[in-house]
Amino acid sequence: MNALPSVVSIQAHGRMMDIANPTVEDIVWTDIASALSKIARFNGAYTSITYSVAQHCVMGADAVFDETNSGLMAGYFLLHDAHEAIFGDLPRPSSRLVQMHLSQLGAELGKLYEIALERSKATLDEAIYAKAGLINLHDLKLKHIIADMDDRMLRVEVRTFFGPHAERELPERLLAPVRLKSALKPWPSMKAEEAWLERLYRYLNINPRGL
Repeated sequence: MNALPSVVSIQAHGRMMDIANPTVEDIVWTDIASALSKIARFNGAYTSITYSVAQHCVMGADAVFDETNSGLMAGYFLLHDAHEAIFGDLPRPSSRLVQMHLSQLGAELGKLYEIALERSKATLDEAIYAKAGLINLHDLKLKHIIADMDDRMLRVEVRTFFGPHAERELPERLLAPVRLKSALKPWPSMKAEEAWLERLYRYLNINPRGL
């Protein structure tokens, strides 16, 4: 893919990052953990304290490890939303709404929007996985394990925070229940941040405060 014109984004500590052309040096694990710990799942549309993307990734990673006994696969789940620390979390309904409006303007526009959105995330993912010394998840034959756990976590999260009536609104699909080690209760952001960093070391042997 050809280099894009620069798109500058302010990161932690006033650091500037060209998010259109990210490099391995741009990826700072502690900054990613901090940002993910403050990003609310479901746009914060629940009555509890913030349930963060970081906690979602940690609990899902633990569940993947319990099922597969693979630290590598658990690590992939931990990182699968890491780009949101830089790109932000665009909820699925919001993305679908934009796509529908574009489709009304032209059938191909909706498809192009989806492609552009995925490319934007994939560009960041490429730098993130390279920083971790991993094959890009999008090139991994077992990526369906991560996608499946993501959908299973979504179902238990919706049921927990919004009730069974909301869960019934999700697309019907036979999914195995997630065996969580503890009840799904939101953590304070600092706990979520530290847990994310601890799992980074536990599952991928990456010292998050190293170089």
